[in-house]
Amino acid sequence: MYRSKIWPKFLLISLLLLAIFTAAQTPPTAEIATAQNDQPILDEGLFEPVAITADQLGITAAPEVLRSRFVTVNSDIFTSAAQEHFTVNPFAGLAWTAVKESLTANPITNSYTWNGQLAGVPQSQATFVIHDEIVIGKIAMPGAIYEVRYTGQSSIHEVVQINQGVFKDHEVETVLPPDEPVANNLLGSMIDPSAINAADDGSVLDLLVVYSPQARAGAGGTAAIEALIELAVAESNIAYANSGADQRVTLVHMYESTDDEQASMCGSTGDCNDGDLALLRASGDGYIDEIHTLRNEYHADFVVLIKNSDTFCGLGYLQNIPSEANFENSAYSVVRRACATGNYSFGHELGHNMGLRHDWFVDQGTSPFSYAHGFVNRTESWRTIMAYNDACDCLDEASPCPAGDARTTPGQPVCSRLIYFSNDEVDYFSDAMGIPGGTSSACTSGNYTPDPSSCDADNEAVLNTNALSNSRFRSSQITWLGNSTDWNDPNNWEMLEGAVNRTSGASSTAVNRVPRTIDDVYIPTNPSGGNFPVINGARSARNVLIANGASLTINSGSLTVYGNWEEQGSGTTAANGGTLILAGMLPQTIKLNNASTFNNVEIGGGSGTSTVQLTSNLHINGNLTISGSSSLSAGSGTLYVAGDWTQQDANSFYPQTSTVI
Repeated sequence: MYRSKIWPKFLLISLLLLAIFTAAQTPPTAEIATAQNDQPILDEGLFEPVAITADQLGITAAPEVLRSRFVTVNSDIFTSAAQEHFTVNPFAGLAWTAVKESLTANPITNSYTWNGQLAGVPQSQATFVIHDEIVIGKIAMPGAIYEVRYTGQSSIHEVVQINQGVFKDHEVETVLPPDEPVANNLLGSMIDPSAINAADDGSVLDLLVVYSPQARAGAGGTAAIEALIELAVAESNIAYANSGADQRVTLVHMYESTDDEQASMCGSTGDCNDGDLALLRASGDGYIDEIHTLRNEYHADFVVLIKNSDTFCGLGYLQNIPSEANFENSAYSVVRRACATGNYSFGHELGHNMGLRHDWFVDQGTSPFSYAHGFVNRTESWRTIMAYNDACDCLDEASPCPAGDARTTPGQPVCSRLIYFSNDEVDYFSDAMGIPGGTSSACTSGNYTPDPSSCDADNEAVLNTNALSNSRFRSSQITWLGNSTDWNDPNNWEMLEGAVNRTSGASSTAVNRVPRTIDDVYIPTNPSGGNFPVINGARSARNVLIANGASLTINSGSLTVYGNWEEQGSGTTAANGGTLILAGMLPQTIKLNNASTFNNVEIGGGSGTSTVQLTSNLHINGNLTISGSSSLSAGSGTLYVAGDWTQQDANSFYPQTSTVI
């Protein structure tokens, strides 16, 4: 036992945690910073102005841009392990201290996502994606939104303040595919929960994103459009977390289409089943047809097309029946590049695919639930992601302002769209962000009586209800066959590609491949070949599930895991060598058999931030390394570490009620 070696470090960590907990009891200020705050200036700032004009760069200001300036970005700030906060200075006279919450490695694009808040600014958000020295980002706070864009020229970026009121949401209330069944009050073709294992349990939904050549050019190049997509994914997950939704989305693949984008999302006739969206969904029409093969190959539950130009910000099919497994062939949406993050249109259109509707003022539909609506607070001038600005912009002829309602010019951003989905149990400052289901469904489109903010609005409940079915539009499970013991032999693995979970017309193709970073490994009790896997070399997986009686051996190399690890019953792991690397973009849970052992364990896998929760004992015969700002919470079990314990951040270990030996 090595109690004498670990205990001084454990005591120091505990004292530091106590100090942090005590400091955290001081409530934050409720004041909203509108200019430079009183935080100390920690550096020269994230942005360095560049003396160049838009004309010199050949850039035309977009209509949503209120003001802009050209800068270079000190991107090294983001990936420095010691840099927990820095000055963000979008314009002269404006500066805030950005405080890091997480730094996440994105394995699909080999980029990083930095996420945090502005010190002293309640309800603020600062999120940046760093990709090949290009930075795409968003700074949002009550009353102002700033974006960091890439100009496509050398290291020059553009910081812009945007006007959300200029973004034009699509004019149609909902879009149903031609063969969509009529909504009713009955549940759709729900999946049997008894068939669920660690893969596709509703916690993670997989995304495939395709972008047009025009979108890539408009963003400033391949790295820039990829960073924009990573930002949109990150913001969607922030919104789910803010709103109390259990699900998260993850990017499993992105690529550039060889097909030019069409003229309109809704086609030349205005029929929304005759344009980009319909063409994307259809197969055999000659437009991005490869998307269907790629969707199966990468087991994407949802598909998003990013295009460069359109009248609308986005369009997506509405899942109008709860937990409808057969909706999988309509889980498609189209998003205009400029709106993807500035207007949160990426998460908005995915929301339709997941069963969410607009606010009551523009959409009085009650399927799949009466409470599937977004929410608008006209008094405080804000709205949630699924809500339009129409209820706030009430000076046009179609929706005159009610008596005594002070409004300014039509089209102005009267109500800011926030990074939240509706939920009556979540407050924005002191105001609820939704209405409980069952309160009222009497509101009608275009009318202020009854008050559209008085009717049911709880997107979070719909997301949580539909998540299980939505996560199984494609199967992410790869099953060990055991023809030999070699993990790296594709003939030892089988994966079913296709719509395997449809209740009618299900189809699948069995393929053999080695697990990827996006695949959920399942090692069954009785593999058909009779052997259990052995790892020698660098291997990877997302979730790992070892069934009762099954085993995994690690002799050398490494196994990098991006999701959860679960050992059922007597399922075990024996690591005679090598390293287990826990490098999840989302929080990870580890549940082990008491007989399992590991050689070395590394949490974080480099500069990224991984959050690991232990729900069992953990035996490490070698070293434990907690890298960067990653963290390990030990739960109530016992943590055995025979070798060295290394952590870069004194606050990265949370003992909870565990014992450390």
